[in-house]
Amino acid sequence: MPFPTLLRHLPSRPAPRLGAALLRQSFLTLLDLLAPPVCAGCGAAASHQSPLACAACLSPPDPAPPPLAVPIAPDPTLDGAEWVDFAPPDGQSSTLVVLSAYPYEGPLAALIQELKYRRLEPLGQRLGRELAAIVTGHALRAESGRDDAAAAERAARLVTDGVTCVVPIPLHIARRRERGYNQSSLIARGYAAGHRLPPPRELLRRRRATRSQTHFDRERRWTNVADAFEAVAELPRERVLLVDDVITTGATLAAAAQALRRAGAELAGAVTIAQSEVHGARA
Repeated sequence: MPFPTLLRHLPSRPAPRLGAALLRQSFLTLLDLLAPPVCAGCGAAASHQSPLACAACLSPPDPAPPPLAVPIAPDPTLDGAEWVDFAPPDGQSSTLVVLSAYPYEGPLAALIQELKYRRLEPLGQRLGRELAAIVTGHALRAESGRDDAAAAERAARLVTDGVTCVVPIPLHIARRRERGYNQSSLIARGYAAGHRLPPPRELLRRRRATRSQTHFDRERRWTNVADAFEAVAELPRERVLLVDDVITTGATLAAAAQALRRAGAELAGAVTIAQSEVHGARA
């Protein structure tokens, strides 16, 4: 993390006295003058209250990415549509409902890359809170009972109702040691706080290292992560929500969902910060 950014995120003492609060505010103002903060997504000027991402980069997109229903156990060699239609609740027995906040493009994609490779930990939690706010907005509109409720609103109700446990997609232990953190865990922490849920639980582990999915086609993505995860405990009576940074084909989320289901968990669905380009039928 760059030193000026680190200084902006030094923890402050609880309930500081007025003098200490004024001193801290003066220090941050001086820091802004010496090393003005910029948004990690678009490079625009930021402030010490929000030095890593500006409001423009995190504003809810219009239109929002459509919800997806990812087959939990598909045939990776299937030539047909990759996605089944999103039609809750019937689809939940064989599919994982996935709701994303943003399309994976432009400054938002840059923010996620910065989060993954520059250890901007406060940015991860900030993105998680923004994701929670967008999902909450969809769910509130669904609860209004409107006849024209969009698929995203129904999906939000599914991924928020009765959730008892938030689980981030894990990194392999070797990659975790290399990076020193897991960006999905940071996002999950912010999401859980935004929904007033218990802190995320590391209930999955990668049984083997997998290659980066970035340059794989659809079939290779599914085979690359097949049986890559296992639950670290039995999970009866848990309704689990998976959290990740980006969904492209859904292969990683599907493999994680399989492991959770084998451990006895009920799947509420999954949420991601962004949705990359996918192929096949969408909701």
